[in-house]
Amino acid sequence: MKAQTFLSEARADLGYLQGLRRDLHREPELGYREEKTALRVRRELESLGLEVQAGLGGTGVLGCLDTGRPGPVTLLRADMDALSLQEESPVSYRSVHPGVMHACGHDVHTAWLVGAARILVRHRQTLQGRVLFLFQPAEESLGGARKVLASGALDGFDIDGVFGAHVWPLEVGRFLLIPGAAMASSGNLRIEIRGQGGHGARPQETRNPVPGAVAIASGLYSLMSAYRDPQSEELLNLCSIRAGEKFNVVPDKAVIEGTFRAFDEDRMGELEEAFTRLADHTARSLGLEAEVSFHGTYPPLINDDRMMGRAEAVIRDLAGAEAIRRQERGLMIAEDFSFYARRWPGAYVMIGAGTDPYCRLHTAGFDVDESVLAWGAAYMALCGAGEGKTTV
Repeated sequence: MKAQTFLSEARADLGYLQGLRRDLHREPELGYREEKTALRVRRELESLGLEVQAGLGGTGVLGCLDTGRPGPVTLLRADMDALSLQEESPVSYRSVHPGVMHACGHDVHTAWLVGAARILVRHRQTLQGRVLFLFQPAEESLGGARKVLASGALDGFDIDGVFGAHVWPLEVGRFLLIPGAAMASSGNLRIEIRGQGGHGARPQETRNPVPGAVAIASGLYSLMSAYRDPQSEELLNLCSIRAGEKFNVVPDKAVIEGTFRAFDEDRMGELEEAFTRLADHTARSLGLEAEVSFHGTYPPLINDDRMMGRAEAVIRDLAGAEAIRRQERGLMIAEDFSFYARRWPGAYVMIGAGTDPYCRLHTAGFDVDESVLAWGAAYMALCGAGEGKTTV
């Protein structure tokens, strides 16, 4: 059975994959700055004899395995960027760059996709079509997928399906599947309230933006309560309000920032319009001005039924039906894999990388049980090999 062959080969490669992952973890790079990471990936792919393009969306790398035989074109994607976070892990391979670390497992994703390429190159004579290995920059709220697509590097391929995966706090060898709307659309909200500063003891000579910011923040939460569709899930969380530095000086402006999320793009547009109206009307009523902007918006990640059927069949062959965990409710986190899944049929799954103390995503002590590297490499390789075509 190909699944068990691939898993055995991935486990045989585990020491190599651990070394690669630890090298990447030791030298993390933020979005659009992944020069060393991209160079390492490029060299790994070229050593396998793959056709390689670099510079996609800035620092992205694309490897192509062309079997020379007609067949499907499958895109396998990993992300490469790190987070702005000071690592506190005691491991020997902790980050050497202050304030930057791989706290979301992108080092693992990169390593397991290299592992998948190694497996598929060994089996190229049994494959058909082409397999694309995409190492994407800047997933973390920067929309690297959007820039990769805008580069046109994928336009020449008639892609049949795209697969991605993420480490997750589950037991190693377990997989989480979420059909349909798996992750929310997300947007970042910024409201700048402008007034006129002055002495705190002479309010009549000022237009204080601080009460305006408080009123707008309160109004936005009230709006979400009154305006939300009870049949849908959506979220607003204001995470930053900044204004002034002195107790007796009225500032000229205040700034509110936060995130909002829903599982429907049209709904996101409606929320943007509602937020803008409320901020503008509230500010005007207090003699202030409000400028509302939205950025970093990702579409919802919608898993395709057919591709998810393939993914599930692969996992059954690889780990057995008991390894599958299902969740009907989508996650409020966002992923720019959604840009690919909006263009081509896609499937995105979560792969268990260990439970506490492992896989505490976006924390300073993040780490994984590295045996997940073999599971991820085997899973991605099977998807690239066209396994799992029969849904169950």
